[in-house]
Amino acid sequence: MDFENDIIIDPSALDEEWINQPTLALKYSNYWAKCNHKLTQLNEEIKLLRAELVNEVTSDPEGCLGKGMKATGPIIEAYYRNHQSHVAKKEEIIKAMYALDIAEVAKKEITVTRKAALENLVKLLSLNYFAGPSIPREISYSAAVSNKNKAIDKEVNKSIGKRLKRRKD
Repeated sequence: MDFENDIIIDPSALDEEWINQPTLALKYSNYWAKCNHKLTQLNEEIKLLRAELVNEVTSDPEGCLGKGMKATGPIIEAYYRNHQSHVAKKEEIIKAMYALDIAEVAKKEITVTRKAALENLVKLLSLNYFAGPSIPREISYSAAVSNKNKAIDKEVNKSIGKRLKRRKD
C-alpha cells in the first residue's frame, strides 16, 4: 500500500481521479478487511494455544510447574501467560492490531476525506477557480529573484546617490 501517493489528487486530471476513486476505495477497504481477518485469526490461535497450555499443565503439573506445585487457577494462568509461545503470539496480535489501526485510518482517509476533497475541487473548477491570471506574470524563480535583485540595487543606488549629494553640499 502506498498511502502517501494514493492520497494525492492531481487537480489538472479530476476526471481521472474520479474514475480511479472507487477502485482506490475498494483497494483500501480490502486491505482493512485482510488486516481485520488476520487479527481475528490470531485471536482464535491464542485461544487454542491457551487451551493447549492449560491442558499441558493440568495433565502434568509437576513436569510443567516443578515438584510439589499444585495446578491452581492463578498458577495455571501465570504458566500460560509467561510461556514463550503465548508471549510470541501476543506480540503478533499487538502488531496485527497496529496494522489494523493504520489500515482503518487509511481506508477512512481514502473513502471519505479524499472523496470530499475531489467533490470540493470539482466545485471550485465549476466556479472557474483554476482559471489562469488575466495579466501574465513571471513564474520563473530565477527571473523573479533577478527582478527583485534589480529593484533592491535600484533602491541602494538611490540611497547612495542621496548620501553623495549631501556630502557635496
